[in-house]
Amino acid sequence: MSYRDGGYGGKLSVSRVDAAAGGWTLLGRRGWSEASVWRTRARVTSAGGIYVAYEIGAGLEEADGVSVFKWGA
Repeated sequence: MSYRDGGYGGKLSVSRVDAAAGGWTLLGRRGWSEASVWRTRARVTSAGGIYVAYEIGAGLEEADGVSVFKWGA
């Protein structure tokens, strides 16, 4: 799950389900993007890699760009 983390200035945070721990595990640190983000999307590959796409910008009507980040395989 990728999300705009209100507790960290609207910056990007990413978590995944950890069945062994019985909950969510944070990937990286909370609020790691350089600026606030909008419209985050995450996808998991068959090899277990995670792609996260997000818009950087001032709000829902305006975007300064789209970024994609990949974790893992």
